[in-house]
Amino acid sequence: MELDGVLYSHAGILRKFYELIEDPNSNIADSINSFGFENEELFLTCVGYKRGGSAEAGSAIWCDYEELVEEDNPLPIHQVFGHTATRGGRIVFKGPYYRQCIDILHKYPIAYEILDGGTPLPVLLR
Repeated sequence: MELDGVLYSHAGILRKFYELIEDPNSNIADSINSFGFENEELFLTCVGYKRGGSAEAGSAIWCDYEELVEEDNPLPIHQVFGHTATRGGRIVFKGPYYRQCIDILHKYPIAYEILDGGTPLPVLLR
């Protein structure tokens, strides 16, 4: 899903995986979703080396936070995703764009608030 300039996905999207899409449209999320439905097996089994696979880049199902951190030429969009559980979540900036992992494990009382496509802000849950 893409909203207010932020791409929300299960595990994040790497440019190398996105470039497998032969004819993407201007909406990154729509392009990824269409590609996933047309190439289900590839989408579900494309696992990068950080997760023990052999693909050059993991799909939106299998991408790893560290792959997104190490990426040299990221997609020009903010991204919010889960899939890599951490204590308190993590955020990294790639140029002007952030990569925010919000998978915080259920035992930590932190959530993130994103207003109008802005930078995610931690919120303590009580």
